[in-house]
Order: sequence, then structure tokens, then C-alpha cells
Amino acid sequence: MNIPKQFHDFYQQYWKDRWQTLLPALLQPAPKIVRLNPFIDQATKDKWKGSLTPFVSPWGLKNAFLWGEHLKQIPRDEHSGLLLFYVSDSVSYLISQVLPVDKGQQFLDMCASPGGKTLGLIERLSVDQFLLSNEPNYSRRQRLVRNLRQYLPPQLREKIQVCGQSGGLFAKTHPQFFSGILIDAPCSGERHLLRSRFHLSRWTPRYSQNLQFKQYELLSGAWASLKPGGYLLYSVCSVSPGEGDGVVQKLVAKKGQLERCQLNLAFSEPTEWGYYFLPDRAPGGPFYVSLLRKTER
Repeated sequence: MNIPKQFHDFYQQYWKDRWQTLLPALLQPAPKIVRLNPFIDQATKDKWKGSLTPFVSPWGLKNAFLWGEHLKQIPRDEHSGLLLFYVSDSVSYLISQVLPVDKGQQFLDMCASPGGKTLGLIERLSVDQFLLSNEPNYSRRQRLVRNLRQYLPPQLREKIQVCGQSGGLFAKTHPQFFSGILIDAPCSGERHLLRSRFHLSRWTPRYSQNLQFKQYELLSGAWASLKPGGYLLYSVCSVSPGEGDGVVQKLVAKKGQLERCQLNLAFSEPTEWGYYFLPDRAPGGPFYVSLLRKTER
């Protein structure tokens, strides 16, 4: 593939010599794992576990297995009719396990479609906790609803409210309401971008800069709707530094009341405000992740 020089220059100015190994890793197909649906019949789970290869990682992800060609068509549980597997990137699944949910009752997945992180969160919530799953784009929201119906039994779907408002509006509709917020924000997604000649040929540095305005809007709305003591988990599948530490630093400078939380996770590469998981060294990614706690004034 002919990669534009300005694309190379934009990323190499930050990653320098690392770009020579990171770019080839981004050009490779993303490794996939399958997550065995924990809400299906136990006998069905036991049957499938015997035919799958466990995904072995130091993260200790539950019900995670290696994806294979035989799983292109995902089967259903004959008892419940639910789909047996959810296919995702390993780090994407890990992110849904990082947001603390041991305290508080109301949680928000702000950019929820297609639903992988909502599913990862709902697995961890207790019976008295509630999750708002938000997706402003109509077609993506329909996909989110479809996935929740296909993976969750009715009693669990009742714990999730799906809505479609702009992320920035939560500051007005839910001020200091949530105990935890997850934002997997729209981003450059270079691994996907590099597979589209159409979009890559039209790429300019302004593309990432425009996304940073949207990302800050989401973070600002989340900050205002988060309770003091609550946690904000921000992630992007981008290696553009402005979309990672850049936008988080802007939030901290303008809003304050935020402290960086430590994540002691294998393959994580620390930055000033978060961590990278990069595909030339980690079994998945790329992802930038920042876990922040809102402090008292």
C-alpha cells in the first residue's frame, strides 16, 4: 500500500525510531479473541470450552479464547437462543474490566456501540447497580440494541438503559450523577485507517486535530456528570499523541479535580496521563487508556 508521506511524517515525529516497528504491526490483521457468553447454559459452556484454545495472558481475562476460522458464523445456545461468543480485540475486552465498579450504583458507557464494553461492564455489576449505555448515532445505536438482545437474557437487559444523546449534554442532564464513566471515544483508529485506500489518500493532520475537539467535548461532559470520588476511564484505539495524553492534559488543565490512577498491567507503556498498549509489543491494540479519579474540591 502506498502510504502518504505526510502520514509517515506526522507519526514519526512522535514515535521516532519506534515507528519502524509500530507501522508494520499496524499493517498486520488485528488479532482476535472470542469471549464465551457467561449467560448461556452451563452445559453448553462446558461443551464449547473443550473445543476452544484458551487465550493465555497475564491479564487473567475470563472466558477468553483464541478466534479461529470455524467461528466466522457464531452459533446460538439452543436453550436460550443467545449467541455463544463475542469477537473482540483482547485489549478492548481488558478495558471493560479496568473501570472500578465496586462502589456506586450508576455507571455510563458514553460511546457504547457496538456493545463490547457494555457487555464487559454488565458482567461485573451487581443486582442493585445500573448501566446507561449511550450511542448518539442512530444506526450504530440500533446495532448496539441488537447486540444486547442477542447476548443478554431479558432480566439483565432490564439493568441497561440505552439512549442516544450527545456526550457533551450529560453535563446538563446528569450533573454529578455517575460513579463511573467509560468513554471509548471516536478516534483516528490507524489500524483500520491503513486498510482503507480511500480514507488514507484523503488523510491530513487536520483529521486527528478535529477528532481532538470531539474527544475533549466528551471528556468535559463526563467530568461534569461524574460524582466526586468517581472514576473516568478514557480510551482510544489511536497512536496519535494528541488524542491520548494531549486531550487528557487539556481536561486536567481546564477542569482540575482529577488524579491519575495507576494500572499495573502487563504490556502497558506508561505516559504522563495514561498507558499505551501497542501491537508491536502487546497481544492486541493499539489502545491508549487513561483512568482518572475525580477528587473533592
